[in-house]
Amino acid sequence: MSPEKTLQVSSTRYFRRAKFGLDKFVLIGKRKIHYVEAGQGDPVVLIPGSNSTYRAWARLMPLLAGDYRLLALDYPIDQSSSDGQAGDLKSVRECSETIVAIINQLKLDKVKLIGWGFGGAVAFDMAARFADVTEKIVTLSWYITGAEESRANSRLDWKKWGLKRNSRSGLMEEAKSIKQPVLYLYGAGLASQASMSNNLQYLQTNLPQTWIIGLEGGIFELLLKNPQEVASLIIKFLRTKLEPRR
Repeated sequence: MSPEKTLQVSSTRYFRRAKFGLDKFVLIGKRKIHYVEAGQGDPVVLIPGSNSTYRAWARLMPLLAGDYRLLALDYPIDQSSSDGQAGDLKSVRECSETIVAIINQLKLDKVKLIGWGFGGAVAFDMAARFADVTEKIVTLSWYITGAEESRANSRLDWKKWGLKRNSRSGLMEEAKSIKQPVLYLYGAGLASQASMSNNLQYLQTNLPQTWIIGLEGGIFELLLKNPQEVASLIIKFLRTKLEPRR
């Protein structure tokens, strides 16, 4: 890795310079959080999946930067300093609170949120608990009601499954209070799963302001397989004037 393509954050940790956008850092407490910023316009915070980085958005950012100021975060909390497992309610809340601190420090006022996988849980938690800084939400491939098929996986750590299932139940109740407009994108190929059917029913019943769109041939990694279609749908949703649910 050549020196001109790396950023030294400490004596032992390096980040490869972003190919698109500018590498930036914000200090929250004692932690220096890395994010990549690109574009101009209304601020949009991109929240990656569990233990992921800004690179998850590499194919999507160039398609959105012409319309919005994008801030693509690395995983917002240091898991080594948290006793919460990625995906449990404590971890979700820690991420939410960290992102709100970033928003306040950068003086962004209200933001739009886009979360993939676990990032969708964080976006929902922020919308429910911090409505004053959250304007609209986009989630990609997130199972709010849980993936029941996981029960069939003999390699599953049942303790962790219990944590995730119980924390989802708590977030499911909190999420019912969300008033902001929501765009929910998922792979239509997953619609036959019982868990996805439950997911869609939950959204239709409790969050009727949600745009629910299944992408044909779509998979969990919509960011990688369908970036053009995903970007087009996100821009249409964000541009449309929508009133919060009353």
